[in-house]
Amino acid sequence: ENIELQFNLEQAKKENPRLKARVTDLQEYVDILKSELEVTKKREKSRKRAQGTGMGGQSVEDMERVIAAMRRVVERLQTENDNLKKHPVTGQTQLNDLTKENKKLKHELNKLKQSHQASVKGTEKNSSKLATEHEKLRKDLTKEIENSKTLKIKMAGLENALNEKDDHIAQLEQRLQEAESRAPNLEGLDSKQWKSAVVTRMFEQKLKSMEGELEKKSNMLNDIKEHLRGSDDREEKLLKRQSELEEKIAILERFPTAIELDSDLVKEMQTMRLHLASVEAEKNELHSDLKRMRELSQAEQLPADM
Repeated sequence: ENIELQFNLEQAKKENPRLKARVTDLQEYVDILKSELEVTKKREKSRKRAQGTGMGGQSVEDMERVIAAMRRVVERLQTENDNLKKHPVTGQTQLNDLTKENKKLKHELNKLKQSHQASVKGTEKNSSKLATEHEKLRKDLTKEIENSKTLKIKMAGLENALNEKDDHIAQLEQRLQEAESRAPNLEGLDSKQWKSAVVTRMFEQKLKSMEGELEKKSNMLNDIKEHLRGSDDREEKLLKRQSELEEKIAILERFPTAIELDSDLVKEMQTMRLHLASVEAEKNELHSDLKRMRELSQAEQLPADM
């Protein structure tokens, strides 16, 4: 029995330097992790002061690297704890310290996991809201495009009507000139000729009135064309912004749902919301212009043919 105890003592003496070296290595790992945790806490505090809540100051890759390092350290600590339990005569104090550090690191790891899960839920909610807003904008844009096409058809009808009136007025002017050449004045005319001259004068006045109305309609049509050109430009810009928004949403949808958003991606989402608000305002302005052009086109009727 003494020989066996002597052998165990010699074995423990040989194991003691190796275990001390391992304890030193583990202590260095613990110090590194502590420094990482301190940096993380400082960034979290500064982030909370700037934005209110949430883990901040670290990208997704940094967070995953810290979590992976903590897992490796926890696994190594667990292995060392098992080895130390097999040799109770050496390193009992170090074992107790490492057990405490192990529990502390596990607690920090669970805390990071919970924060990560909360951030993932917030990301999914923001993505769903952004997709809903995009779908609403797409429907509104489709409706405005249809209204614009309808207005273009009405404008083409107005142009045809104006062309017909131009031809009709040209014919009336020609007939008026012929009538004036045949009856230059009213002196010396009999009753029948006088009536014909009066009718010609009335016809001339009515023709001038029609010319005034035609000029008014022409001005209105020019205004409609100008508004329509502006609407086309705004529609093109709106389509371009929609395309950019669809590309950004497609990029966002390719991200895995289990990855926490970093600060750059949060800023990108805020920028996209600003783009949505801008596009919505542009859409409202376009809708207002289209409504105003409809009112202009329906305000007055073209003069009837004589």
